Amino acid sequence: MKTICALLGFVLIFSLLAGCVPKESPLSQSSETESNLSAEEKVDSTSIAESEVTSDTVESSEVSDITPPPESSEIIDDTPKEDLLSYINSHGRDIYFYGDLGKAEYDSAIADLENVLDGYDKNVSMVAYSLDGKKALSYNTEERIFPASMIKVAYAFYCFLEMEKGAATLATEMVYEEKHYEIGTGDMQYSPIGTSFDMATIISKTLSISDNVGYLMMVDYFGRDGYNKWISDLGAPSLQIKPTVWCLSASAKDWAVVWREINNYFEKDGLYAEFFYNCCTDTAGNFATACIENANYSHKQGHQRSGDWHSYSDSGILWKKNSYIYVILTDAPGPSSYEEKFFADVMTIVDKQLFE
Repeated sequence: MKTICALLGFVLIFSLLAGCVPKESPLSQSSETESNLSAEEKVDSTSIAESEVTSDTVESSEVSDITPPPESSEIIDDTPKEDLLSYINSHGRDIYFYGDLGKAEYDSAIADLENVLDGYDKNVSMVAYSLDGKKALSYNTEERIFPASMIKVAYAFYCFLEMEKGAATLATEMVYEEKHYEIGTGDMQYSPIGTSFDMATIISKTLSISDNVGYLMMVDYFGRDGYNKWISDLGAPSLQIKPTVWCLSASAKDWAVVWREINNYFEKDGLYAEFFYNCCTDTAGNFATACIENANYSHKQGHQRSGDWHSYSDSGILWKKNSYIYVILTDAPGPSSYEEKFFADVMTIVDKQLFE
């Protein structure tokens, strides 16, 4: 009997000892390691500040050196946006499209536009660019075309920037001299030599009714060399005026660059931004957007049908929910019903289907 009781006591003591697992046993370490690995898989190793690790997760995984970001912190995306205009290079009679226009939903409209452009019997170069930077297209950008009076808006922009530096004001007076006389568009040519005009009149007539005398007076006052350097530094060297006061062959891409800078000037509310905007919006001529009902636009057209330098061209900004820049350069003598239909066909597709 004593032997049996001793044996039972030994078995009981052995059972109690077998049921106790030391705190730092291999079993305990393995379980804790699995817990830590699970937490690490939930933590973004590249940026603790951007992780979604909660305080409960941190406590359960026993990771004590990770502090969640304050509730008031914000993650700012300062990645530079793509400059779609920088992708446009010189190329032939094919449509190149960029950004969102690469989506399949635009394939049909792009094909229709290419058919219209390819079917035109004059030289044409075109660029369109959304001001939000998400869409752009180009066609035959290797072609350089005489822009005629379109150059007046680029030069006027330079004048406004010079006026901000103190070179003149809208009240500055100039005297109309014989050297300023130029036949063609505008009504200042009919004024007597010696008539005095203020700069506001000179610039507004140059832009709104494309006055040639006003343009020659502007160039006489502000000069050519400064403009030529400025336009080159801006990234639009084809718009230099030399050896005359006219630009002889311009790039459609360079025009898009200029209009983007003009838009920036409007948005930054430059000293002469409102005056500039009014001069470009209240205009006598309109080639590109005439087909668009209730179009709100700022632009400058160019037209020359005499001599060897032909142009029927237009460029500007069409203001809408998704505003965009358009540039269409042609060497057609125009205007004619053929050119009007061509511009209407192009802009209807661009405005209603591609830059809707």
